Amino acid sequence: MKNEGFIIVIVLLTSMSVFAQKNILKGGFVASGGANLGLQYERSVSSRVSVLGQIGYAEIFDIIGMQSSTGLGMYVEGRYYFSTKKDLMEGWHGGIYCTYMNTHYNDGWFDYDQNNLGIGAVGGYQWVFSPRITVDTLFGGGYLRFDEENMVGDRGFYPLIGLNLGYNF
Repeated sequence: MKNEGFIIVIVLLTSMSVFAQKNILKGGFVASGGANLGLQYERSVSSRVSVLGQIGYAEIFDIIGMQSSTGLGMYVEGRYYFSTKKDLMEGWHGGIYCTYMNTHYNDGWFDYDQNNLGIGAVGGYQWVFSPRITVDTLFGGGYLRFDEENMVGDRGFYPLIGLNLGYNF
């Protein structure tokens, strides 16, 4: 019975390395017309393609009024890795993204909701420092639309940047 248990443990540990790096859980930020600080999950769907999503705390800062609205932020990306000689989900990548932020501001004088929705292209590099630790950088830009309750909205091109620290499993 001990031998069977030992064999099962060895098989499980060996099979875990086969599935290594198919999932990366990350923490960090993505910023485009506001900042989304949150938790991100990336999943490999093939040897060179992955999908990822992020949900977190969003803040849209108004430089002119020196105020910020806060709320929920979401980010979704389809990613293609260009490197063929790197580990799974490592190296230069490019893709398309969609971002959404739903925020609220209230200081006693002003009370409004602000939403922004964006879509664009993104690129970057993801390093795998050990079998488990990753650092992911993002840069890009796209069309972003602000919808503000009782206010004039804004739309146009906005840059996007991001930095995430991750754990492979």
